[in-house]
Amino acid sequence: MSALALLIVVAVLAVGAAVLVAVIVLVTRALSPRRPDQSDPREILRLRYAAGEISEDEYHQRMAGLQRPW
Repeated sequence: MSALALLIVVAVLAVGAAVLVAVIVLVTRALSPRRPDQSDPREILRLRYAAGEISEDEYHQRMAGLQRPW
């Protein structure tokens, strides 16, 4: 086998491996459960209220503060 043919075979295998890895990553991400966005302060507030860390009054007060335009 010539060097050019060997190079072509290696290149095709590398591209095939890259495509296979990309498909596996995309399928894994599509099938994994979604986690709430931890950077959204409203979502953090909802989670804290749902966990019982804050009262309903505190929840509404803080949510109102987050909805005010700054």
